[in-house]
Amino acid sequence: MVFPGVTIGSSPVKANSAITWPGGSIIADPTLTLAFLEHEYGHYLDELKNGSLYYIFEVMPSSGFNMQFYPDTHANYWTEIRANINAVQFFGPDSAIANDPGRFPTNPSQ
Repeated sequence: MVFPGVTIGSSPVKANSAITWPGGSIIADPTLTLAFLEHEYGHYLDELKNGSLYYIFEVMPSSGFNMQFYPDTHANYWTEIRANINAVQFFGPDSAIANDPGRFPTNPSQ
């Protein structure tokens, strides 16, 4: 799978997790699924659409706070829904992320 514009690396991150840094760097647990990597790419697409400053000062802190204090509902948080929508639009309806709506919802009510 090709993820244009990003570099994907592994580093000591929490198991089954990843983070998308501004400028196109995704640091991920090397055992992550393709759908999870597509989700992370959706965060990168969000940065491209809305700008790096918005991503740095709005998306990252908001998502990080939500993950830290509300991990059980993080998948339904607005930053995550938007990343999923971006990824499905980019990779298409037959993509791994589009075929896993239970884990990567595109609607908060899913």
